[in-house]
Amino acid sequence: MLVLDRFLRLLHPLMPFLTEEIWRRLKEADLVRDPAPLLARAAWPANVRGHYRPALNRQMALLLESVSAVRNLKREFNLAPGQPVRAILVLPRPYHKMIGAAAHYLKRLAGVETLELETAHQRRRLEASGLLSRGEIYLPLAGLFDPEREIVRLNKELAVLERELEKGSGRLSSREFLEKAPAEVIERERARQSQLREKADRIKEHLSFLK
Repeated sequence: MLVLDRFLRLLHPLMPFLTEEIWRRLKEADLVRDPAPLLARAAWPANVRGHYRPALNRQMALLLESVSAVRNLKREFNLAPGQPVRAILVLPRPYHKMIGAAAHYLKRLAGVETLELETAHQRRRLEASGLLSRGEIYLPLAGLFDPEREIVRLNKELAVLERELEKGSGRLSSREFLEKAPAEVIERERARQSQLREKADRIKEHLSFLK
């Protein structure tokens, strides 16, 4: 209720009528106790240092990063978001307890069936990998997809990217393009080339792991 009360106070300048009505009903139900007769006259939320928990923030950041990493690897290998997978998190020992306490959230949010925590790991064949700010994550994918079919798909995608990179490189090496195109167009093309190269490098990495 504390969070809701503070949220209503912060949102009130943008949505005065709706927040005022919600706050009035909360007061009538004795869920919010404040001497102010109206939300418009209630005090602005004060910072409560006791509610700030750095360790909890670090745990949440690592959890969300791990969930994103698993989801991204599933997407890159054309697996359904809900496909159960085994995940290996390689982290310094002090982080094991932190992430272990939130393991059930990672399993539920990322579709992880089995979670293993390690301090070091030797990557094996058919293990997808991703970098985390504090370590690495591995997903053993053997039996979850057809490697040969995935190689064909990735090679097709890589061929398209390489054609786009060749076109972009031609534009950026053209004196006429560099002299006549607006600066923002040139910068956008360079940024696009960088993104395409990163994606192509990632696909090449996947192909090397599949072969």
